[in-house]
Amino acid sequence: MSYNNIGLKSAKGSSTSGHIQRSLASDSKHNQNYNKRKGKVTRERQEATKQDSKLLDHITKREIEVRVSEYRDELEEGSDDDETIDRKCEELRNELKSKQQQQQQPQRSSHIYRTRQERQYSGE
Repeated sequence: MSYNNIGLKSAKGSSTSGHIQRSLASDSKHNQNYNKRKGKVTRERQEATKQDSKLLDHITKREIEVRVSEYRDELEEGSDDDETIDRKCEELRNELKSKQQQQQQPQRSSHIYRTRQERQYSGE
C-alpha cells in the first residue's frame, strides 16, 4: 500500500483504508495566493497604524476637555462668576494643550487614557 515510498506498507491495524492522496502542501498556485493574501494583510495593518495616530490625537484632546470640565465643576461649586470661570478654564485648556504639544511622543492607545482616580493619585 505505498506509492513512491509514501504511505503504509500495510493498512492492516492502522485504522485507515490505506488510500494515498496527493499532498496539497506542494501546490504552487496555492502558495502564490497565500503570498498575495499575506501582502494584503500587511498593507491593511500599515493603514490601521496611520489611522491610529488620529485616534490618539482624539483621545488626548478628549482628556484635556475632561480635565477642563472637572475644573469647571469645581469652580462652579465655589460660586465664582461666569467670566472668571471661563477665563480660568481657558487658561487651563491652553496650559494642557501646550504640555501635550511639548510631549508629542508616540504612545500606545492603551496607555494614553487615565482614569479619574489615577489622575487624583498622581496629583494633577
